[in-house]
Amino acid sequence: ALLYLVQTHQAFSVAAVAAPFEHRFVCRPLPSDIYSGNVLRAKSAMPPGAREAHRLAQKRSGYPRGARHEVQSLAMLDGQKTAVTERLKKRDSTKEPDIDLVLHLVASHHGYCRPFAPVVIDEDPVEVSLSKHASREFGTLDFSLPTSKNELHRLDSALGDRFWALIANYGWQQRCWMEAILRLADHRASEEEQAKEASP
Repeated sequence: ALLYLVQTHQAFSVAAVAAPFEHRFVCRPLPSDIYSGNVLRAKSAMPPGAREAHRLAQKRSGYPRGARHEVQSLAMLDGQKTAVTERLKKRDSTKEPDIDLVLHLVASHHGYCRPFAPVVIDEDPVEVSLSKHASREFGTLDFSLPTSKNELHRLDSALGDRFWALIANYGWQQRCWMEAILRLADHRASEEEQAKEASP
């Protein structure tokens, strides 16, 4: 299980970069920018409680209300599932990578997709792409989707079946344990990024 978690963290590091390249996501402004023009940002510095600022930022950017970046990450990573699996095999040829676990943990790292994704109707879908993304673990990969309308909220998407298959394979406790470790690792990584940005 720990091997799979390490593999997932490696794939997660790629997927976490991929989704914010949806231009509506990065165009959400900071509170001071809301009335003065868009600023490209992958993460907003708005405090979590600033609901009105968040609502105005979402409206101005055109990003669908309720959309989750990790669901877009899942769609983009799923499009390169074969390539990611092959890269994971090269890193450890002794075991078959559990790509379903990788996809689930990427999708659920903010607490959603357990098993269903939030219902989002993207009425103005856009093309999403990230070309020649390079990482130490995976080399260079291209991420591209013809549309941001992934419809992973549908009951017939793979999310539900994947979730229950993982329960059958790992059990409730072990799956939750792996989810918790990855989420905490993501928190620490975000803290380190913010500390670097704040340092002179």
